[in-house]
Amino acid sequence: MAQDLNQEAIAFLNRPIENSIPYLIVGAVYLKVRDHGRYILKAVLIIAGVRSDGYREILGLSVADQENEGFWRALFEDLKDRGLTGVQLVTSDGHKGIQKAVQEGF
Repeated sequence: MAQDLNQEAIAFLNRPIENSIPYLIVGAVYLKVRDHGRYILKAVLIIAGVRSDGYREILGLSVADQENEGFWRALFEDLKDRGLTGVQLVTSDGHKGIQKAVQEGF
């Protein structure tokens, strides 16, 4: 059952982005995850989009050791490779890594 769910999650996170997305909401949350028998903090990077018709959807999600510019840049590049266009505004908590990745990516 878990393997089937993993395949569905991977398909969801790799699906083409077919609509123009003018607004992105970008953020990270730190969660304790089990890693080789011990619990450590990992950053869960999340990007949501708001389409012109107001529909909101999760566009990208990634688990990283920490939140930094490189991870954000890679996530933005993945979204653009999947068809993300039309970005006019990105909102976030002001993390310096997000700001730099947004400036370079958009």
